[in-house]
Amino acid sequence: MPSNLFEYYAWDYRLLKRFARHHSTGEIIPEKLVNSLQGARNMFAATEMQRQVFYALIDQMIFGEQPEPARDMSQLVYELKREHTSWNHVDGTHWHIRFSHLLNYGAGYYSYIYAKCFASTIWQSICEEDQREVFQTWRS
Repeated sequence: MPSNLFEYYAWDYRLLKRFARHHSTGEIIPEKLVNSLQGARNMFAATEMQRQVFYALIDQMIFGEQPEPARDMSQLVYELKREHTSWNHVDGTHWHIRFSHLLNYGAGYYSYIYAKCFASTIWQSICEEDQREVFQTWRS
């Protein structure tokens, strides 16, 4: 969850203006540019959420309380994608064998979605307003 929370700082102009400068002119990053990037950042939020839920579903089907019996993983991924997403499957890609989180999380990938929700709540209720106070609290 900390990485999700710290992403908010990476998009906060109050922090960016302290170090984000043009490499040759030294000009501080324009606030208008940061605002524009922030707007684009959430452009495909629904698609990203669908992708994360899809990954969590695969994880639960493989490692959950009632895992799938031994079967062709590529076929399972294909079926889940067809049933639960809005994008097309590309035959022969086998992307899931390179998605290390499916092995590292062990039926816990869904917690990534919770972590994003918790980070958002913490940011909005504690961190967004007075960052100096938050930093001092975290340092002690």
